[in-house]
Amino acid sequence: EMVAFRSYQTMLYGPVIALVTINDTINWVMAAVERIFETLDTMPDVQDPETKPVRLEEVQGRVEFQHVGFYYEPGEIVLEDVNVVAEPGTVTALVGPSGSGKTTMVHLVPRFYDPTDGKVILDGHDLRDVLQSTLRRNIGMVLQENFLFQGTLRENIKYGRPEATDE
Repeated sequence: EMVAFRSYQTMLYGPVIALVTINDTINWVMAAVERIFETLDTMPDVQDPETKPVRLEEVQGRVEFQHVGFYYEPGEIVLEDVNVVAEPGTVTALVGPSGSGKTTMVHLVPRFYDPTDGKVILDGHDLRDVLQSTLRRNIGMVLQENFLFQGTLRENIKYGRPEATDE
């Protein structure tokens, strides 16, 4: 009788433990799904202009920072009154210690952020007036943190535009 009881008890515990594990997994998945939808529902801080955005067709590449200021948090100034011109066909180096705003300046060009003060101008257009998709279509970036997807170098290069030709 004792052996039969222990056998039945073991057969009962298996499904009960499976139910508890499934319930735990379902709760974990529901929390993850909720965070995903929160992220998808978040409106980006940088928006396209509502009236008559500028569509960039052919970009020469003259970038100008006019009295640009920027902060991530109020009171913590990262850039203050920056005036720089980068002419097409030239190399412009941003040099400075860590935390001096070099990466922030680079992130202002594709409008990952908008400047707090002043303006960033590309070929005579204030970037806040430019349609982001046409702006970013004309920018190539190699970030500090490089990442390659599994696959060939060709596939990694064509990742953002799979229909691009090899040329």
